[in-house]
Amino acid sequence: MNQFNMSNMEIEEFCEALVLDYIRKYNAPTDYIDIRGLITDYLGLEIEFESIVEDDETITAFIANGSRTLKIINNGKVTEVLYPRKTMVVDKCYLAPDQRERCRFNMAHEAGHYLMNKLCNTNVASFNRDMDLSEYIPTEQLHNAFNINESRANKIAAALLLPRFVVENALKRFNKGEPIRIYGENVFDPEGRVIMKHKEAPPREYTSEEREAMRNPSFSSSPFFAVKEGEKPLADSKMKSVISSLPADRYETYPNLHNVPLTATLYKDGKEIPVDLKDKRLIRLMNCYNNSVYYNQYAYTQGLLTIDYIEKVCSEPFRLELTFDTTDRGTKIPYDTYDTYIQTYDTFIIANKEFTLLAHDLPGYEGQEDKYPFKAVGHYPLFAGPGRDYFWLDLFGF
Repeated sequence: MNQFNMSNMEIEEFCEALVLDYIRKYNAPTDYIDIRGLITDYLGLEIEFESIVEDDETITAFIANGSRTLKIINNGKVTEVLYPRKTMVVDKCYLAPDQRERCRFNMAHEAGHYLMNKLCNTNVASFNRDMDLSEYIPTEQLHNAFNINESRANKIAAALLLPRFVVENALKRFNKGEPIRIYGENVFDPEGRVIMKHKEAPPREYTSEEREAMRNPSFSSSPFFAVKEGEKPLADSKMKSVISSLPADRYETYPNLHNVPLTATLYKDGKEIPVDLKDKRLIRLMNCYNNSVYYNQYAYTQGLLTIDYIEKVCSEPFRLELTFDTTDRGTKIPYDTYDTYIQTYDTFIIANKEFTLLAHDLPGYEGQEDKYPFKAVGHYPLFAGPGRDYFWLDLFGF
């Protein structure tokens, strides 16, 4: 047998039987699927996590066949490694806590390729690709990512991660066995709109001396990550690898006192989570932003933002809000300029794709206060586009 001919229904039935057999033999949980345990214990595969640096930068996982090599970073150098059969390699960027779900799917996808090889008595090395469809992708990469075997591996991955009995048990437990009704976009009444008010910062967590100690007294002249004009943006996984591989002694302090916030609050999963100002993720994120302004490494800056746009940003379910002291702002800048230096603004919001700066005490357009109530600008930093919108909070581990 050398051709995989299962229908979607047959794939679902096969995977459900396989998962149930794994649960029975290894006493595995039944309310979710321990995909890593299924792969290593039941299928007998080894899983390695490495920094993958194939010429095709969309490759993020690999199932070895014993003859095809894989390029990885080993001791700081690009190295071609020949892995034995029954070895799965996943890019280590997916070890980040916020990448847990994507890591599970990548492993299940590669398990799908392994199962197809086994059922068809073939031995083909296979890859999983993570690509941004909003950017230009060469035809060959598209063909590789969307051929029939990749679609089948995705189907097997879905069937392994969410077999029918898990869905049925969840419906019985949480919805009395009834189907879940799915509605369209929510419509809010006027009272439900976000009211944009500047939040007065609570008492400072750190003294001025402590905040001073957090900054870098001699801001480095080297950019966070150098970018040449016209250079193709890196894939998210490669950008995350760059960030995670920065030397431990670089960008570990705020670049200057203006960049040290008064407060930092993360909004995630319906919760408000205070962020320690000494959190290295926050400090590195501020260095990244400061560099993008300092070295003019940004895609573009939006002009004054409307109240509707501001409300949308301030109601994003996953966002980081920072407050700043602007008493030393100096001369207030005119309303029609689009300065993006942080000391100009009292509030700074990172809603993943873009940075938004708010100055509640600086005027918007005169005569249009209902639409432009105060000064607010949006900023897409550090080679983000066109065709690439980085998810900054994800990249920095929030």
